[in-house]
Amino acid sequence: MAVQISNLTGWRIAWCLNAAILVAGVAVALMFLPRGREAPLRKFRKRGEAVIKEVSIWRNRNLLLALPVVLASPFITTGFFFHQARLAGEKGWALSWVAVWFIAYAFTQAVSLLSFGPVIDRLTPRRLLPWFLMPQAMAMSALWLSNGQWVTPFYLIMTGISSAIASTLATALWVQLFGPAQLARVRSAVEAGTVVASGASPVIMGVLIDHHVTMRLQAMICLIYIISASLISTRIKTEVPKKSL
Repeated sequence: MAVQISNLTGWRIAWCLNAAILVAGVAVALMFLPRGREAPLRKFRKRGEAVIKEVSIWRNRNLLLALPVVLASPFITTGFFFHQARLAGEKGWALSWVAVWFIAYAFTQAVSLLSFGPVIDRLTPRRLLPWFLMPQAMAMSALWLSNGQWVTPFYLIMTGISSAIASTLATALWVQLFGPAQLARVRSAVEAGTVVASGASPVIMGVLIDHHVTMRLQAMICLIYIISASLISTRIKTEVPKKSL
């Protein structure tokens, strides 16, 4: 839709329409927010629940073990999307062929968002954490091993599945590990890490390309990283500590 609007009206008007939709969406959301005085989340702590000391969350062992796998998806996805023209050129794909399959990526991500919520509730976030990047690992394997046309839809669909699970799994994981009273504090720190990872990946991958590291080889490196980070996440303990580590 954005591409079609840009073709019809020019990119400046397309960006203005995008900004108008954003402002309208925020205005509608504000209309439905509660306006009454609310108690802080910390007051909803269950009786007997351990209180975590107010120290730097970056010293918490569970968070440090979870971050490598949680930040993998935004780093890898953003990097490969940013360099999709380079990827298509190396693989011999037409850019139009790659572009059309982004519809499949979006559709898969939407379906996965609706489907995996109950799965996360049933299996618990910590148990699912070492496995949610396996679809993206399969995508990286395909990019590494083959130049076939089938790799394009397979890579985008598998990436969409992992991206969808990541967005739902992370919040549920922080609630399980830290409790609702710490949710905003932990999420703000992790989201900052996500922004850094997403911003750094195009630069890092671009530098590697300048040093003649192909996208195929980078896919293999990402595959190794996914497996390593997933194994590290298995060491997370779900018991609420009596004090922050």
